[in-house]
Amino acid sequence: MRTETRNVVLCCLYFFLAMAGYYVLKPIRESFFLHSQGAQNFPSVHILVGLATLVALQLYDVLVRLYTGGVLVVASNVVFVVGTCGMWAAMVSVAPQGALHQALAWVFYVWVSILAVFVVALFWALTHNVFTPEQGQRLYGFIGAGGILGGAYGGFVTERLSLVIGTDHLLLLAALLLAPCIRLGWVLQREASTREAAQQLATREGGSSWALVAGDRYLLSIALLVFLTMVIAELGDHQTQRVLEKAFDRKDQLTSFYGSLYRNVNVVGLIVNVVVTCPVQVRWGPWPGLVLLQLVAAGKALALVWFPQASLLRYGLTLDLAIHYSIYQASKELLYTPTSPAVKYRAKAVIDTLVFRLGLSTGALWVLFSLRGATLPAISIYVCILAVAAIVTSVRLDRQYRTLVGASSSTPRPGTPGR
Repeated sequence: MRTETRNVVLCCLYFFLAMAGYYVLKPIRESFFLHSQGAQNFPSVHILVGLATLVALQLYDVLVRLYTGGVLVVASNVVFVVGTCGMWAAMVSVAPQGALHQALAWVFYVWVSILAVFVVALFWALTHNVFTPEQGQRLYGFIGAGGILGGAYGGFVTERLSLVIGTDHLLLLAALLLAPCIRLGWVLQREASTREAAQQLATREGGSSWALVAGDRYLLSIALLVFLTMVIAELGDHQTQRVLEKAFDRKDQLTSFYGSLYRNVNVVGLIVNVVVTCPVQVRWGPWPGLVLLQLVAAGKALALVWFPQASLLRYGLTLDLAIHYSIYQASKELLYTPTSPAVKYRAKAVIDTLVFRLGLSTGALWVLFSLRGATLPAISIYVCILAVAAIVTSVRLDRQYRTLVGASSSTPRPGTPGR
């Protein structure tokens, strides 16, 4: 029990710092791009992010065959810290409104987007090899709460400091928050390695990561759910950006708005994770959290039809994102707990990075070529249709998850006592 408590504390601290750093960078990413490029260019940059993620995933798939997943977690944190410092140096040295400044907005958006998916995917992959599925049902809500609390802190300091020191200098704060994750990742990967040792060859052997996903119906269902969820998110973002572009005309005002939004999102998400997530998952498993997000996303899209105001977005986005980052995220991660290390480090990376971005890119293409001139009500109808498809997929996944947990419970995991 002492080891379990220690690992929970380390995971919570790691996730707190990682999300605090990210939620300093995310408001900067959104305000920088929206202020310099306009809402009309978001679909294009999301497509670019999808292509960049594909390249990054190809590199990751090569590296994961050569090194353990824990080592990649540590190395990736070093890259993220150094890269963030490099972005700060570029921002403060490039003249505003020039061609380089315009290009930097695209590069920075892609950088933060790739950092986001790999930070979260690698953290949870490492966590899945520290805890068993039974422990995950009891503990993932608390571990997720650490990340949500970090996000609230990141949003709070961004809101407070963006109008004081300016948006650009907040990047150094983000790097400072991410730096301790290097050491924490090293400590956790040593704990995970004791569970991975007997199955490490399974992580490296076999076909490509794509083949692992394509050859398993359960993983394909997870991929479909992630894809649908992100298409819905992209359509919702397009509605949001239309409203915010009319409401704010200064970059620092937008940064402050996003900072306060993400602070509120993570405070609400923290309450949901601590009070709701663990009891719900222990009693009913992952399906309630997976379904709830789709209902909230559809409700927000419909509400914007009648009240397309920034004030409504503050509440609607808070609830939508809070559910996404709390009970939905923990429920989705729970789906991976009864799988092998090969799935957790390789197939999961395909789903949580490339499929994640493919969903956003598909939604962006849809907006770019069909919905740019569409009315908000028309977009809301599409969101509701996709939400129904995601709910059906969630219910099917829950049944498959219960079958896998029942099968794995009779087979002891390496490094754990028999049950």
